[in-house]
Amino acid sequence: MIAGRVLAGIGTAMLLPASLALIRVIWSDPHERAHAIGIWAGTNGAALWPSARPWAAG
Repeated sequence: MIAGRVLAGIGTAMLLPASLALIRVIWSDPHERAHAIGIWAGTNGAALWPSARPWAAG
C-alpha cells in the first residue's frame, strides 16, 4: 500500500508541471491564458482540500 502511494505521488509530481506547460502552449492570448491558469490553480486547490480538511477543522 505504501509503495502504491509513493508511485501515485511520483506520478502526480510529474503530471502537474506538464499540465501547466500545456496551458502555456495551448493558450497564446495572455487574457485567456490567465483564465486557464486560474481554473488550473482552482482545481488543484479543490483537489487538495480533502487532505487539508482535518487541519482546517481542528
